Amino acid sequence: MSRRLLLIVACTLLAGLTLFFNILPGGEELTVDDAEKVPWEHDEATDCEISLPLIQVLLPVTSRNLKKPAKTLEALPLFQYALPSFIETVEPARFRYLVSIAADKGDPWYDDTDQQGQIQDWILTRWRAHWPDTCDVTLTFHAYANTGSRPTWATNYATQVGYEMGADYFYRINDDTVLHRNSWSSAFVRELASFRPIPGLGVTGPWDPFQKGQLLTMSFVGRPHLECFGTHFPFLFGNYFGDDWIMNVYNVSNSTRFGAGARMMSIMAGVNITHKVLKPRYEIVSTPPQYRAQLAIDQKVLETCVMKRLNDKTHR
Repeated sequence: MSRRLLLIVACTLLAGLTLFFNILPGGEELTVDDAEKVPWEHDEATDCEISLPLIQVLLPVTSRNLKKPAKTLEALPLFQYALPSFIETVEPARFRYLVSIAADKGDPWYDDTDQQGQIQDWILTRWRAHWPDTCDVTLTFHAYANTGSRPTWATNYATQVGYEMGADYFYRINDDTVLHRNSWSSAFVRELASFRPIPGLGVTGPWDPFQKGQLLTMSFVGRPHLECFGTHFPFLFGNYFGDDWIMNVYNVSNSTRFGAGARMMSIMAGVNITHKVLKPRYEIVSTPPQYRAQLAIDQKVLETCVMKRLNDKTHR
């Protein structure tokens, strides 16, 4: 079995791609400062099962504003919580995994090639110890010049890269998230497939005890979500309220627009997590005054998307 880790340093978004075109609040066109695309290094020789679905795990991170500056990888929350639990709870016999670490440009740990090499070795060593006869995880690094205090934007940019790499599913978590051994990959994929009227279109995610199951703090979506909305979240939201939006835009249980039995959103009590809820390391942005208007627009976008897909299916 071939064992290798694709280390990809992707430093930017290709602004102007039609699928992911978006407009920032205020009407300016979405761009990424200091655009520089680094070619991906693909190894064509592999006997990994490429037909397995690919799950992208999205990790917007920062090593800044910790109580104590990190001197080792293990001092960073990502290596205390999210990554160790991710490696322990994956299902590599059923899925392939792409881990995308997205940070601000100039981050002392995540935007440094030497540190990225350490991160690569750290992940690869532990992955192979747990899963010696499976495909290796694929790792991508991303550093963006305009995402300060905007982890939602970093998520959007990294999601585009995952989509272009062929990811089938997208799971956004935090660096202080602890995943549990509850077959979350299979559970989320089955749940998305059960949604109606369009199987695969909607959002699901784990039960967060900190929010008592009332908020979808971590979200799992498929390619249809991006094909309907163009981005993971609206660029209106810099950090907070993206989770409110993704819950409410898909909350159609009381709507008659999509027919009887429509269901596009769920919080899975059987797929719980532990959320360490570290002190925010960025400036919290209050609810934008345009939130309700944005939600209303996107509910119409969803309706149009669903009707088009149903119509296309009918006329095949």
